Amino acid sequence: MRGLLETRCLTLLIAAILGANALAYDLSGIVVAPDEQPIAGARVWLSQDRIPRVTTSDENGAFAFAEVAAGTIDIVALVDGYGLGGVHGQLIDNANVAIELTRPETIRLRMIDAGYEPVSGARLRRLALNGEVQVVVEDLVALGFPSIRSDDDGFLTIPSLPMDAYVSVTVSHRDYADASLPALPVPMELDLPMPDAIPLRGRVTNEAGEGVARARLSVFRTIDEQEYEVAEVLTDSEGFYQANAQPHHYSVAARHPDYAMPKPMPVTLSRDDAEAIVNLVLPKAHRIIGATLDTNGDAVPMVKLSYAADNIIYDEAVSDVAGAFELTVASGWGVLKVTPPPRMMTVNYPRIGFQVIDEPEVRLDPIELQPLPEIHGQVAAAAGVALDRVLITSLDLDPPVLTTTDKDGRFVIELDEMYEEPIAFRAEHALRFLRGEFTVDPRSEKTPEVQLAPFQPDLEQSEEPDSNDLDHMLGKPAPEIACDAWFNLPTGETELSLAALRGKVVVLTLWGGFDTLGRTRHRIDHLNALHALLADSDDVVFLGVHDASVEPPEVARYAAEFGIDFPIGCDADPFLTFDRYNTNIIPQTVLIDKEGVLRYYKVNDRIPELIKDLRRR
Repeated sequence: MRGLLETRCLTLLIAAILGANALAYDLSGIVVAPDEQPIAGARVWLSQDRIPRVTTSDENGAFAFAEVAAGTIDIVALVDGYGLGGVHGQLIDNANVAIELTRPETIRLRMIDAGYEPVSGARLRRLALNGEVQVVVEDLVALGFPSIRSDDDGFLTIPSLPMDAYVSVTVSHRDYADASLPALPVPMELDLPMPDAIPLRGRVTNEAGEGVARARLSVFRTIDEQEYEVAEVLTDSEGFYQANAQPHHYSVAARHPDYAMPKPMPVTLSRDDAEAIVNLVLPKAHRIIGATLDTNGDAVPMVKLSYAADNIIYDEAVSDVAGAFELTVASGWGVLKVTPPPRMMTVNYPRIGFQVIDEPEVRLDPIELQPLPEIHGQVAAAAGVALDRVLITSLDLDPPVLTTTDKDGRFVIELDEMYEEPIAFRAEHALRFLRGEFTVDPRSEKTPEVQLAPFQPDLEQSEEPDSNDLDHMLGKPAPEIACDAWFNLPTGETELSLAALRGKVVVLTLWGGFDTLGRTRHRIDHLNALHALLADSDDVVFLGVHDASVEPPEVARYAAEFGIDFPIGCDADPFLTFDRYNTNIIPQTVLIDKEGVLRYYKVNDRIPELIKDLRRR
């Protein structure tokens, strides 16, 4: 089943209850404490396209929302004595969710101006929990969510946040540009400067010149081809708006569910400007209606569809459980891009170009999809002998694709998406210095046959971007690890230490399951594969130490989520192991030889060959 995305502050239970043809569904759920007991009287807010709704959990902790439009939603719950909890996801069917509320924590910010003077009256505008759940506070206040402002001394206190969460905030003030705080762990206390700003004003109207209320006005910058929103406001009842931004080059866009999105307007704010005026006209809406089906005519949900013209995306949608989708666009030429769900591909071209003229609705022929083909291959040594224990790793995909050979040297590569160009792979034996590289054309039915050849390992300390500095530790005894709790220990063991592991090669990784950038996930996937290949080797040990910012039960959940079955420890407060290994950037993997000496820390993708080097010493 597919549905909403799971976040760290809840346990998510998605149930597809009924098939449907309409793009609106019923959503129900339960609010629970960490011991899974229901919580009555919690306020529950649902937000979609900046339109909020609210309800209250009953004596059984249950809540429900009817006729929720298909699309992206955020749900948050709050009650006295608990921290805020929530769920973010894509609604494609009737669903049931569980929101877990934990112990409350607090953020205390001191809002200051460029002269370090306190700023009073600044208001909390947005919250984001763990990079996923979005809480647009300014929308929810009218429905009972707490309104939080800075006092005369500039202090803005945000209570009732979930423990062990990473929270980012946006704070607004009529005289300053929005101040944003990146995702940081709670609790925290720090200064947050509010930048000087230029007012950006204007009006959003329709083609008849009438003001459009509650249009979403976005101000964004483009940096390295990525768009970053710096402000978003809603128009008033007459279509007028004001946003504040620092001097810079921007684009301004407007959206409203009853109209098509117009082309974004460029604007430059200069320090000499008293203000800038940008007016936008929302074009008449045309609906693109279609369905995503497999070759048997069955629905394919969770297909992402985006409509673009001149490299500007004007609307996006995700197909629901019935395969249905709907986009809102203006008249003219455009391209519909189809992004299949994992391990599926379009039967025909993934881009469909067409012109919208006067018709209010454009009904497309069904878009057909099919499973991606599996790539079967064979690995052999130079003498033609089949080899097991070979790790196959893609070299140019993000995230990388990993697989291993069976006892006969056979392997299967399963791609999550289709690629137009051949993909490069490396095959390396886990025990011997044998390696081979090969390419695969995903659209070809040809079975790759890979020959491995001897190679000399690269034992130099290579460059590694965004690396911690452990040069002073190389060639010296590795610092002892210190953990308050352990998981996945061998039978009969209660803890592990490096001293007790002398005589073995130790692959130690300092990590955090909250890392949303993907690097940690990729490293753990790599280590999991190597650990499986070396499971019966008695001279190699894989260890992980999770940072001390979360409690052991949360670490256990991360270990299960990442599929880790090698020992994992929870770093002792206050970050003892991380400090001993000078680790500020994760993941950090170090290789320790059989004498307990730290030999490598800039490992890149060389972990297999470095392990083999230390094993033969």
